Amino acid sequence: MSEKERKAYFGNNFNSPPEVVERCNRIATENVLKQGTSKKGRFIPKNPKKYMGDPTNIIYRSMWEKKVMESLDDNLSVLRWASEEIIIPYISPIDNRRHRYFPDFYVEALSADGTLKKVLIEVKPAAQSQEPKKPERRTKRYINEVMTYGINQAKWKAAEEYCLDKGWDFMILTEKELFKKNSK
Repeated sequence: MSEKERKAYFGNNFNSPPEVVERCNRIATENVLKQGTSKKGRFIPKNPKKYMGDPTNIIYRSMWEKKVMESLDDNLSVLRWASEEIIIPYISPIDNRRHRYFPDFYVEALSADGTLKKVLIEVKPAAQSQEPKKPERRTKRYINEVMTYGINQAKWKAAEEYCLDKGWDFMILTEKELFKKNSK
């Protein structure tokens, strides 16, 4: 991490002792590697008419999301798609307050039998879709993982109910689905 990147990432902790900076660098690197999703940017579709919303303002928040966007844009079965255009209210288990969930993608596509399928898709690391394993010692990292898992579960339950009401499907894509090797 360059000095400029460190200053931007750590803010007031930039001038901390070297051992603190080293630990923070290690944690930041672990987070990037764990998620594999460090790059953010603006997606420019080849087929802007397929996009439901402003095709000049499509933002990806990870390389995994970008990969899904490229696939949706190129896939002939996909008639229309949107990114973070749908808002679903949910109650957070952390503060018991109402929040807004923006699923990553909404897709309208033709299935193999020619019927129209409507699907909400969330892209997440597999680790965030499974209950964290309890360590011997209760660490801050474990507490954060439990909170993230709980919030994700609340969001996904709300999304499943929303989709059920509309006759849509809800799908969570992890690296297992995104990077599946062909078995042929």
